[in-house]
Amino acid sequence: MKRSRLLVTVVFIGAAVLTLSVLGCSTLPRYTLHLLPSPEAEKGPTTGLTIGLLPFEDARPQPQFLGTLIDGEDKSDIVLDSPSPANDVTYILRRTLRGRGIPTVDLESWIPDPEHLKDLPEDVDVVFAGRIEALEVTATSALVNAKVQYRVRLSAKVGFKKEGVVLAQTSNVTAEEILLRFNPQRVEETLNTTLADALNRLLDAVFTAGPKSG
Repeated sequence: MKRSRLLVTVVFIGAAVLTLSVLGCSTLPRYTLHLLPSPEAEKGPTTGLTIGLLPFEDARPQPQFLGTLIDGEDKSDIVLDSPSPANDVTYILRRTLRGRGIPTVDLESWIPDPEHLKDLPEDVDVVFAGRIEALEVTATSALVNAKVQYRVRLSAKVGFKKEGVVLAQTSNVTAEEILLRFNPQRVEETLNTTLADALNRLLDAVFTAGPKSG
């Protein structure tokens, strides 16, 4: 009787260990990326105007989720290691502007229409209210390479106080590359380059579409 119970216990433990082992082998890692400033973006056009910068908005249902790596029948999530990608993008834009010597003022709120331009602080010439529409990385891994696709879509309301004008701007940047293997460090670099490109296109509203600083 004791031997029978011992045998049942051994079989149960062995089955549990085998199950955990199989589950462990079948679970691919979750790839975590970071949003970082691009030093090259800080070398772009400049202006003498002072820009009031509002925090980016982000209404996406899963802000940290970027996409999926498909490797045969297996899938792995690609995510951001950040509690607030919107705060990261705001910081990156602020650093980009200051890197170009453009004065900035942090604003907490502003209703984005011409009527409320008069509500801006006296030293603010331009107000920038951005929004993250899409931030995506998807990848497919084959035997010899990995195809990685990127998409960053940002929008902004840019208000010029002196002229009483508010412009709506949208920037949609996509990129694609083939890697010998899925390299998280390389993917992170390309994601941040794509983000910098999208931000620079929004800033074109300040340097080209808006009034000249003289």
